[in-house]
Amino acid sequence: MEKYFKHFMVPFIIFACIVVAGLLFYFINKPQSFDNNAPRQNSTWDNSNVVFDFAGKMTDDEIASMSERIRRWEEEYKVDIAVITLDENLTEYVDMYRDSLDYYVDVPHQVMVFADNFADENCMGYNYDYCREHNLYDENGKVLGDAIVFVDNWNREADGKVHSWISTSGRCVDSLTQYECEEIMNETLDLEDDDDPYYAYTNTILNCVKAVDVNPMSGTRILLSVITGLVAALIYVVCNWRSKLGKVDVTDTTYMEQTRENAFTKKEDIFLNKTVTSHKIESSSGGGGGHSSSGGFSHGGGGHSR
Repeated sequence: MEKYFKHFMVPFIIFACIVVAGLLFYFINKPQSFDNNAPRQNSTWDNSNVVFDFAGKMTDDEIASMSERIRRWEEEYKVDIAVITLDENLTEYVDMYRDSLDYYVDVPHQVMVFADNFADENCMGYNYDYCREHNLYDENGKVLGDAIVFVDNWNREADGKVHSWISTSGRCVDSLTQYECEEIMNETLDLEDDDDPYYAYTNTILNCVKAVDVNPMSGTRILLSVITGLVAALIYVVCNWRSKLGKVDVTDTTYMEQTRENAFTKKEDIFLNKTVTSHKIESSSGGGGGHSSSGGFSHGGGGHSR
């Protein structure tokens, strides 16, 4: 048993160190908004209005009911939320911001520009003031707290489709991935032109906030640390195993009878040539759903077309 433990002791230590280091780093750098009892800190964005039905798709009672639910979820999940309906062509709107964007905006992503700008211009974020006071800037040097903006534009664009977008900021960018946003809307936004979207929108927001990471010991964070540790330990095992393959345990005299006739009085190794072969390992990197808005703020999220 000790023999096998000796072989796996080093990989185990590597694995444990990486997992512990990852969790410690996460705890040290986690924002205050992860505190389940933290009060909302945003003196700029008035969240008394959280549903903006510009397309006129819901009744006043439905808007009031959805607003009440959203405000309850905001407090529970520590994130600002806005639901917006539109029924307009956004081409001219996006044209005003094209020079400020470092990427091409096609028709399905026009609603993304609107959603991002809404969060930026209204300084949304449950912990917006806290982030400003503690200089918690994003990668672009901007401050924007934890927020989710859902926009559904009922106007059928040039491609004949209705486009929707969930824009995220702050910790929601990592907790609510592009894939999750798209899957949520694939399940909830099965709407026809004359359908009442109240339940579809409610379920969309509910699924979004459930995906937002409030607990510091989130499964995603722990899983990431575990996977990183396993990969590092596996690399060590593979490299160590390959190095052992190079060792020669059988020599020319291993199976020779050790007699006076075959005993050598002189041993010498002569290397005639040395050849070193190297291979270049190509690597690549790319981004997921993360992007910058026209104002330079970091956002995530995902879209849907129907």
